[in-house]
Amino acid sequence: MLCGGPNIIKLLDTVEEDDCSNASCKYLVFEPGGAPTIDSDTFASNLEDLQIYFYQALAALDYAHSQVCS
Repeated sequence: MLCGGPNIIKLLDTVEEDDCSNASCKYLVFEPGGAPTIDSDTFASNLEDLQIYFYQALAALDYAHSQVCS
């Protein structure tokens, strides 16, 4: 299990709506991460923010690979 690594949060549940106007509405429910909510309108408003998000995602991926893909 990957819990406890950098930028790793626990997936609590998945939810799928049957009656949805989109092709399919699927949601991932994660534990609270303590990070501020990211507004999709301002997600990557500048290069510095984008670099931080990518770094965090890569740190989590590196941790995952060190635990289960060695």
